Amino acid sequence: MRRILIEGGLTLLPEHGMQPAAVLVEDGLIAEIDHASGPRPDLVLNARGLLVLPGLVDLHGDWFELLVQPRPGVGFPLDLALAQADRQFLLNGVTTAYLAQGCSWEGGLRGVPAATALVEWLAAHRSRLGCDMRVHLRHEIFHVDAVPIVEAWLANGGIQMLVLNEHLAEYETRIENPAKLAFWAAKCGHDTTSFIAAIRAARAREAEVAPTLARLCAAARAAGVPIGSHDDPDPATRASFSALGANIAEFPLSRATAAAARAAGEPVIMGAPNVLRGGSSAGNASAADIIADGNCDALCSDYYIPSMLAAPFRLVRGGIVTMEAAWDLVSGGPARAVGLDDRGAIAAGRRADLLLVDASTPEAPRVVAAIGAGQLLHAEAQVLG
Repeated sequence: MRRILIEGGLTLLPEHGMQPAAVLVEDGLIAEIDHASGPRPDLVLNARGLLVLPGLVDLHGDWFELLVQPRPGVGFPLDLALAQADRQFLLNGVTTAYLAQGCSWEGGLRGVPAATALVEWLAAHRSRLGCDMRVHLRHEIFHVDAVPIVEAWLANGGIQMLVLNEHLAEYETRIENPAKLAFWAAKCGHDTTSFIAAIRAARAREAEVAPTLARLCAAARAAGVPIGSHDDPDPATRASFSALGANIAEFPLSRATAAAARAAGEPVIMGAPNVLRGGSSAGNASAADIIADGNCDALCSDYYIPSMLAAPFRLVRGGIVTMEAAWDLVSGGPARAVGLDDRGAIAAGRRADLLLVDASTPEAPRVVAAIGAGQLLHAEAQVLG
């Protein structure tokens, strides 16, 4: 359908907040606000009693791993897993999604073969999907052998976001905790003995990390791919990654680290599940505190897809930010963080990624209709009258 008119709802408009306004969608773009005349639309959506909001932009979702491997050693085809991920994204309001795919010495779901399969599948089949799915590659910095492969993906457009991870030290502490190590070993396709060997082999490459990391970041900058670092524990670590061009702080572990990133003009990404749970599951900084400090630009779904839709309403109920600021954390803010200036706001000329949301139960908001790039991708009967 080329022309869709959304009328009767409260629409989130830049600099005006929630306002009664009609929105006309034409040829994939937002054509007009408060459309009053012109050719008859192909479809009119009745948004009475609903909020009309920009689609969610999710910069880090790794929950899709459970659709690929719901249990250790039990895998399903990407065709099936990503078709289901597409539906879950749209039902939860996500119209742009960066799949957080590991590329690690760990192996299994986060090994090079799994990353290769995702990059190649999306390159071949992205057009099948309603959600605009992209690859967020989580590169473990001790996986030096993967650097030439990642460089090739950067050069040919196979990945759209690069984030630097360092989980080796955490795994080394788990060697003394056999039960915990066994869980992660099975998830990565190892037994305990082979996993300990992989951990030690990764540490043996330490001298190669700095030069290969510099090379990889240079390749990402040349390709125009945004770079971030993950779980920075302190401002000094954040500054070291920033010096490489990794100017996005993903999940800083302390309020001081988030503040340092923002003081340097660098976007900060936190997890929406952290907001819903009232704190980090790992005992790190509270996302709500960092938001209250004014030091957060974006929330992401992380390991729980419903969290992005619900988190803004939780922040508003807690009196932490206004609705306009809360929604910017899941739409406009993440879009700006990675340079997507064509979406994230309801304004003429922007990509028509729009949601009709029933927020009558704010603890459990519901997406009643979702439009992506001007196409109606999901709708309940009440809006089709």
